[in-house]
Amino acid sequence: MQKFSRNQRITAITKTLIENPNKVINLNKFTDMFNAAKSTISEDIVVVRETLDILSMGSIETISGAAGGIKYIWNFRRKSK
Repeated sequence: MQKFSRNQRITAITKTLIENPNKVINLNKFTDMFNAAKSTISEDIVVVRETLDILSMGSIETISGAAGGIKYIWNFRRKSK
């Protein structure tokens, strides 16, 4: 299976989340997609979460439990400069 760079994973995770707002996405989807460990995917999600927060483009919520995962919450408010 192909090895993906961190930049490729972060880009694909961001695209997937933005295309599926308010939908819970299990981390197994990403581990299977990239053939990567959950810890690696979790580190990538931290980068996505921080970037979206800095740019006021929304947030990523973590859902615990068996049916858990992450979901993107769109934010239409922009920070004032």
